[in-house]
Amino acid sequence: MTTTAQQYRLAGWLRGHGYDPEIEYWVERCGITVDLAYPELRFAIEVDGGYHTTWKQKEEDGFRDESLRKAGWDFVRVTNDDIDASLSAVGYRVLAKLRKREKSSLKTRRSSELPRQYPS
Repeated sequence: MTTTAQQYRLAGWLRGHGYDPEIEYWVERCGITVDLAYPELRFAIEVDGGYHTTWKQKEEDGFRDESLRKAGWDFVRVTNDDIDASLSAVGYRVLAKLRKREKSSLKTRRSSELPRQYPS
């Protein structure tokens, strides 16, 4: 996989807001590499380029999405075009889902399994 400029831009934006993602993270449980990830929260961000609009790629993305769900991961899909148009709008959309995942994760884990804390 090739990391795109948009992935790096989004990762940098998230880092600037206190959430440091792993880039090109291998989700061993389902055998998929995701673009950006927060493994301790089982949360991924997929950044889709123009080829994701093809029927074949949509089918493959559907399989990937289902595999991630079965592995207990939540995720959000964003596009390169959306990042180019408004990085902050995409970033805040991702942060909303990420924080929701973080809160639900805190409710379901024992204290010994809590993820590391990120500033708000």
